[in-house]
Amino acid sequence: MKRSATAKVAATDGQGMETSIATRSGKKPPGSGALAPLAPVDELIGLIYRGALEASPWRSFLKALRDRTDCDYAAIVVRPARTGAAPLFLTSARVELDEAAGRRIAADSARLAHLDPLARALTKPGDIFTLDEVTAWDAYVHTEFYEKVIRPYGVRHQIGMFFSEPSGWKCNVGLMNLEGRPDFGAPEKRFFLSFLPHLQTALELYARMKRGESEKRLFEETLDRLTIGAFILDGAGQVIDVNSIGRAILRSGAGVSISNGRLTLARSDETARLNQMIRQAVEHREKRSPETFVDAISVTATDGAALGLMVRAASSIDRFESDFSPQVVVYVGDSAQQHQAPERFVARLFGLTPTEALLATLLANGLTLAEAAEKLDVTENTVRSYAKRIFAKVGVNRQTELVRLILTSVALLA
Repeated sequence: MKRSATAKVAATDGQGMETSIATRSGKKPPGSGALAPLAPVDELIGLIYRGALEASPWRSFLKALRDRTDCDYAAIVVRPARTGAAPLFLTSARVELDEAAGRRIAADSARLAHLDPLARALTKPGDIFTLDEVTAWDAYVHTEFYEKVIRPYGVRHQIGMFFSEPSGWKCNVGLMNLEGRPDFGAPEKRFFLSFLPHLQTALELYARMKRGESEKRLFEETLDRLTIGAFILDGAGQVIDVNSIGRAILRSGAGVSISNGRLTLARSDETARLNQMIRQAVEHREKRSPETFVDAISVTATDGAALGLMVRAASSIDRFESDFSPQVVVYVGDSAQQHQAPERFVARLFGLTPTEALLATLLANGLTLAEAAEKLDVTENTVRSYAKRIFAKVGVNRQTELVRLILTSVALLA
């Protein structure tokens, strides 16, 4: 079946009226003596950009889009730039669906997306078609997609538009009407294409945020494997983020807590010293010194043990950042959160036998030769013999060198 050509982008003002390209580009139309005033900003455009920040992306935009077009359903399908990743399906209905129905629609739509003729037809950014332009209705009603996704909700008319962003994220946005309601056509196409550039830009922003969140999680996981708590502070000393080890330290009651948004220690004098170090770090950054500010203290935990705290200023200062941007990191080391290097990775990294790797791991975790012998149920002389073989294999002469080698290896990240 022949498809209608993709509609051309039409410049519109805030009321949906077409304006000339010359006016849109800012050039004076022939015979005019002054620039035409800018059109009012449409509410939908603001919702498109806000949608990238919503927990359910573009939920507010979909509702406003449905209201503006007076349709029964508005939907958006977001496909991550990863092969095999499940798409995110969101919809806004004239009669709101219950949570179970919403989940069912999303699951069926994702599972059968490859059978959707409208979605298959939308391949290039800016493609926009109605359902009847890409398939015959008599054939469509006999498909599994229609039976599972469309028929239960009485949908008859559909229109969809495709857009994407440079890193590979793809998206469809569409409208649906029930049997007996109007079909879609040229007016809806012009309307959709008027905000296409905004959708593409918002999708690119969304993709960048998701990529940044993934990178942040990976770096956090790396720090977590080193069993170091990290507390990120703004310029006022307020805590704005904490990694999982930091949260575990807070829950443990070791003597580190957050009060009124600020880090607090078990002793008031130590809290005062910490606050002083934080202020010094912030002031150091403001001076744009080429050297990084780093200071450390040992503080008292609630059980009487010692906790190590290090305060580090962020390495660079952005002239556009605010006082609420990340400026200081407080690292907290707690032996109770210690992560041990798995012996199987120690064996692979240093070419040790399983028994040698187990002994090396025990020594790296602070056991003496006598304690390791008891743990392994062998004599201390046997442990000494094993230790000498380990030293020879890894190229060290003393136990302290072996411990340092293991504790600075990537085995701790396993």
